[in-house]
Amino acid sequence: MPVFAALIILAILTIVTLAGILVGSLLLGGMLAASKRARLVAPVFLVVVPASAIGALAGGVLVGYYSVKANDNLALLGPVGGLIAGGAAGLSVGTAGALFWWWRISRGARADVGGV
Repeated sequence: MPVFAALIILAILTIVTLAGILVGSLLLGGMLAASKRARLVAPVFLVVVPASAIGALAGGVLVGYYSVKANDNLALLGPVGGLIAGGAAGLSVGTAGALFWWWRISRGARADVGGV
């Protein structure tokens, strides 16, 4: 029973940490998007970090659930593997979104230069 309680505490701490990362990155990204000088950094905080956090949370929950359901001995290894896999998937999706955002910014900058 003490191992189960420790795993529950670790799961709660992981969820709280990921939620803090998500809220903090969205707030910082919003402030950076509103400024003129740091607008190029905003996609990292508004797309890449939240996608990674949500992917890690979803991966940890889904892979953790199915791994524990398949074998009780995977109570720690399954969710950790899910966090890593979900974080990597979220990072790739977030990077693709940020690249699209930067591409749109560069097209807008070229249109402004060409119109002058």
